[in-house]
Amino acid sequence: MELLLQQIVFVLDVEGRDSFTTRKVARWNNQCIHEMLRTGSVPLPVIEELQRVAVRVLT
Repeated sequence: MELLLQQIVFVLDVEGRDSFTTRKVARWNNQCIHEMLRTGSVPLPVIEELQRVAVRVLT
């Protein structure tokens, strides 16, 4: 998952598109995590790992 997110961010940075920035990827990721927490659709340890991956890749 971390490698996939790194590659997505890398491609977005290389393309230089203002429409989908790293900041917007981070916001999208946070929205997804919020929805997973709200619905209880994903076990908490998985969500916690997704949050750790996002911190490593998106900050």
